[in-house]
Amino acid sequence: MYSAQNRETIALRTEPLEVWGAGADADIPLTREGIDKLAQSYADTLIGRTGRIYLALENIRGTRDATILKVYVHTTELAEWQVEHLADSISLFGLRRASSAEGLTSFLDITSIINNLSATGPFHQMRVHIQPERVLPETTDIVIESIRIFLEH
Repeated sequence: MYSAQNRETIALRTEPLEVWGAGADADIPLTREGIDKLAQSYADTLIGRTGRIYLALENIRGTRDATILKVYVHTTELAEWQVEHLADSISLFGLRRASSAEGLTSFLDITSIINNLSATGPFHQMRVHIQPERVLPETTDIVIESIRIFLEH
């Protein structure tokens, strides 16, 4: 699983993302090295080597403890997000208390999604879609401080 010593950031968004209503989208450009690393990672998968690719939602803050968020990953804007793009769902239980410190951080394994996307050719940017299980009021204060994609060797 997650090991800080064996990870390499390939995409990073440091602009905070506010989540309310039906959800929010974030575009995350890949680094030049990230584009090459994803191509290599896909090639390694084809010959049986395994590295993992993770999405980190970092320093999540807010006051809506009982919220569940579905997290989707793709390369472009879609009219409708498909189940094969679903990375996972995260629960924000404990969010209010964690917000007084560094917030919550969630790590999602997106290796299979990235490999499926890589099969269609190289790409330069990822789109992450955060969808609440239930529509959130406009006054909701859920903020994801940064979003990172990293490769673990």
